[in-house]
Amino acid sequence: MGKKNGKKKGNIYEADRAMTLRVEDFLRVKVYGLHWQTRLKRDLGKVQEKIDKAPELLKGSIFAEQLPELIAQYEAEANELRKEYKARMDEAEKFTYTKADNALYDDYTSGDLEKLKAGIVSWFKAYSWDTTDTVFLDDCLAAISGLRQAKNSTIIKSVVYDEKGDARAVKFTEQRSKNDVLKTLYCFVAEKLIDLKLITAPWICSDVVAVYEKKSK
Repeated sequence: MGKKNGKKKGNIYEADRAMTLRVEDFLRVKVYGLHWQTRLKRDLGKVQEKIDKAPELLKGSIFAEQLPELIAQYEAEANELRKEYKARMDEAEKFTYTKADNALYDDYTSGDLEKLKAGIVSWFKAYSWDTTDTVFLDDCLAAISGLRQAKNSTIIKSVVYDEKGDARAVKFTEQRSKNDVLKTLYCFVAEKLIDLKLITAPWICSDVVAVYEKKSK
């Protein structure tokens, strides 16, 4: 796939189909599954609101006698939503990282960049793709290496006191979590696969997009 700065770019087509299937599974369960959970919770809230308001809305109307039937209908709808929500939650909980995933995170926590680089090569070799000395490897390393801003609790715990008793925080970064590192790895690969049309970008319903847009404002 050509060269850049004397290095091969890396040919993702060389990887086993198993890698593509694994990445698709990760996206479906660990990324977009969370989006669907958001929609299901929202829909469940709407049904519950109907149940709560139905008695008052039908009070004194010619449809008042239909209230039990209507409530039963709403309850059945709510139960279906709860079942689907639980199924998606169970699926997410059952998703496990592979030995290669765990080994890669161990390489990250070592703090040795060369060890992490070798770990990335090993991860792809598990899918019969040698990324040694490629631009793809360098880009992947850049994506998942490094620290992140520390949580407030980490910063507070790093406080030291001088001889006057004044407190000063001394730690503002920390290593990234396993989920953070591995999610970045999988999503980095997913972007390449989507660009090459080897996998299809999962569809996200507009109402879920709206929820996240509101959160970002």
